[in-house]
Amino acid sequence: MSRCKSNLKVVCYHLDGRLYKIFDSAKLAAEYFNAFPRTIDKCIRGDTLTAKGYLWRRYPLSEISDRIEQYEKKSVSSTSIPIAEIDKDGNILHYYSSIKKAGKELGIDPHSIRDVLNHKSRQSNGHVFRYLNDDELNNRDIIFNNRE
Repeated sequence: MSRCKSNLKVVCYHLDGRLYKIFDSAKLAAEYFNAFPRTIDKCIRGDTLTAKGYLWRRYPLSEISDRIEQYEKKSVSSTSIPIAEIDKDGNILHYYSSIKKAGKELGIDPHSIRDVLNHKSRQSNGHVFRYLNDDELNNRDIIFNNRE
């Protein structure tokens, strides 16, 4: 079954939004960049933000713009979530205002702390962590163990 969309062009843009190249199909674009057509299609659909270091769109030839909105990498989380280091019985040993700050103070990769919090790992360098519950988050007496 052919998925040819002859009236639509596959348009490649630089990350700053400038037009780079126009292709008749995702297959031809993929051949040009030594990629799989699916990789480019996923970007066009919005499943991924970029493919092969470019922005991709599909437009009728008459609607192709010389410039689109530039790529801006979105932050995964704009707010810090407080966490607690706990002992084997679940008692809180220390409070940290963020994963990043806990990692910095303890000399642990923040990604491994996140794995413990997401139950992908039991501990990180011998430390166990959990997110604070709503009651703990509302407690104004918590003193965070952070060296700013």
